[in-house]
Parts: sequence; structure tokens; C-alpha cells
Amino acid sequence: MERKCSVCGSPMRRTSTDYRCSFCTNIELLDAKTIKYAGKPDADGNTSRTQSERRQQIIEIAVKSVISLIVAVIGIFIALRQQGDSEQITFMPDIMEEETANSNNQMEAGEGQLQIQSNAMKQALEDMFQKPFEHVTEQEIQTVRYLEVKYADAGDHCYTISYSFEDYRNYGSDGRTPETFPYNEEFSETIKTKTYIDEDSYGSLINCDVQYFSGVGGLCLNEYYWIDLAAFTNLSYVNAGNGQLEQALKAGVSAENITALKLNGEENISCITEFTSLKELCLDCCEPEVLESIVECQTLEELWCIDMPEVNNDDILRSTNLKAVYRYISSDEGKNY
Repeated sequence: MERKCSVCGSPMRRTSTDYRCSFCTNIELLDAKTIKYAGKPDADGNTSRTQSERRQQIIEIAVKSVISLIVAVIGIFIALRQQGDSEQITFMPDIMEEETANSNNQMEAGEGQLQIQSNAMKQALEDMFQKPFEHVTEQEIQTVRYLEVKYADAGDHCYTISYSFEDYRNYGSDGRTPETFPYNEEFSETIKTKTYIDEDSYGSLINCDVQYFSGVGGLCLNEYYWIDLAAFTNLSYVNAGNGQLEQALKAGVSAENITALKLNGEENISCITEFTSLKELCLDCCEPEVLESIVECQTLEELWCIDMPEVNNDDILRSTNLKAVYRYISSDEGKNY
């Protein structure tokens, strides 16, 4: 009959002298009178163990077995997980490459993107650069050398925007008229003009958009409010009609860089003396008292007047450093004095 271990109940293997348990290593003599348990000898050199000691060692063996089983299961799980990840990774390079390309495209589209507020200027930018205004960069806008924004005669919320990529200073002075001042007809041919209807915007919004055109050499606006001209370091010509000369100064225009001005002569232009580099001045509807301010402009060389009152031009020339005075009469060809 098969003998069972008295400790753990597992089958025992018989030898010539005893029975041995293959699971808990319990040893029982053939006569079953003395039960021995394999382990460290006690103080007397015996390997006999009490029942509680044998139970404790069996528990330790069982715990170790469970821990070994858990470790084995975890090892198998990790191996399977790594195998699955390696299979998934084979598909990742293409996905990562596509996502990287999309990210780069988004960065390129967003780099230098402008915060244009008026629909009229958005349309103008698309006409200027022949692409959606979202793709126009500030660096591109700064290549515009002349800009003019005016209220159009077509009605409310209509704006006429004129621009050129040419610098008027690179063109000669021959053939100039008060209408084209300070540039001539040759430069006029480089200017493109279009009227835009923008019912959702006001002039203030369009002027805010003008901020990006800091590379212009010539500028003409409806108003110089809501704009900072301090960054317009290339600016040499300003059209400040309708009493906007003080506006331009308050807007931070570098008066020492301005060499040409076009003003409405009916307004007080006493602040013109702040333009210490002014060489050319065009006055529309010049009044006699305005001439007193002109005398203070020691750098002024040319004076253009429309409907200038009957005064002795020689007196003006003698009291200033003017080299020439051009007097024009409305609806007339104009005469050089």
C-alpha cells in the first residue's frame, strides 16, 4: 500500500531504511516509531523536529513556491507585452513621420501669423501677395514701400487702399504735380489702387492693421490715431491733410526723418518747425497766416501751394531758404514762379 506523508499527505518513496517525502522532504523510519524531518541539526546534532516546526517549514516552502509562481507569471506577462510592443513599433515610424510633418506645417503656417482685424485689409493683403492673408508674414508686409488708406466716395464703410513695392525716392522729381506730390508720374504707375467694402470694420481697425507696414517710405492715412509710428524708421513722407499733423506727431512719427509733407493749409501748422529735416512741403488751400510758419523752416527747399493767396513770392523766397515756389490754381495747369 502506498504510504502517505504524515505531514503534508504527499506520497512517500521507500528506501532500505525509511520512507522519504518528495515534497516536504519528511523522513519516516520503516517502523514508524521515529519520524525525522530533513533540515538543520539541532543543538544535539539531531534532525528530529516537532510537529509545529514541521508545519512552519512546510508553510515557508509553500510561500516560496507561491512567490516563485507569481514571479514566473509576471515574467511571462512582461515577455508577451514586449513582444506586442515590438510588433506595434514597426508601424510607428510612418505615423510619427506623418505627425511630425503635420506639426511642422502647422508651425510654418502659424509662424509670424498676423492679427489682422479689418476685412478690408485682409482683402488688400490677398491682392498684394496673391495668397490667403493667413499665410502672409509680417516680413512680407514690410516690403511694401508706399501705403495710402482713404475713405472712398462710394459710401459708408468703403475704403480705398493704394500701395507700391517701389520707393518713391528712387524716382526723379520731373513731372511732379500737387496731385502726385512728392512723387512723379513714373512712380505713380507702380501704385495699385482698389476700393474695398467692409461693413463690419471702422477706420480705427484699419489703422491698427497699418502697424505692420513699418517698412513704408511714404504714408497717407485718414487719421493717425490708434497707430504707433515710432517703428516706422524708413518713413520720409507723410500726408497729414485735414489737420492731422499734430496727430502724426502724437503717434510717434520720427519728425527728424521726414523730408516731405503734404498738409491742409487751412489748419494751424505751427508744429511744422519740429520737422527739422523737411525739404519739400505741399499745402492745399494755403492761407496767408500759414506762410508765417513756413518762414521758420530753415531746411525747406521747395514749396508747393494750391490756390495760394496773392502775395509777393519774392518776399517769401528772401525770408526763407526756399529754392523754388510752385503755385497752382484749381482747375488750371499751374505755373512755376
